[in-house]
Amino acid sequence: MDEKETLEQKKRKIYGKQYLNQYLKELKNILTKDINEKDLLSIVITDKIAQNERGKLLIKDVILFDDKEALENILERCLKSKQFYLFISHSLYCGTCKINLFTDFNFKFSFEDLSSKIINLCSIDFREEIILDFYEEDNIKYLQVEIYEII
Repeated sequence: MDEKETLEQKKRKIYGKQYLNQYLKELKNILTKDINEKDLLSIVITDKIAQNERGKLLIKDVILFDDKEALENILERCLKSKQFYLFISHSLYCGTCKINLFTDFNFKFSFEDLSSKIINLCSIDFREEIILDFYEEDNIKYLQVEIYEII
């Protein structure tokens, strides 16, 4: 079922090997389930998922980073999907993984758990996308939540 890897994808995969341990560590920080290399999708499949068109902005909200209960409430209220592909830094080099957002995602993750400070989730039916962007401004940590939906 996998299409053949292009030369560029092969090079990216080789390049990504140097980041694999860091990538798996960051996944472990933000997930409640263990992910190892065999759980990662191929670069070819990851690329196909990443190429999906972004839908219409449904929600854009900024909350305090530590208010993870507000994050859970926003997601539970606005989402129809539960199964998502997870993208963080190095996903395009190492492969994405599939998670259940409400059972596998660690809503208690800390600000330092990801080097990129951005989490992108795409529903497996490609109808919903979530972007979690966390940042610090004037010594206050924030979490911006964007939810997109294809209607």
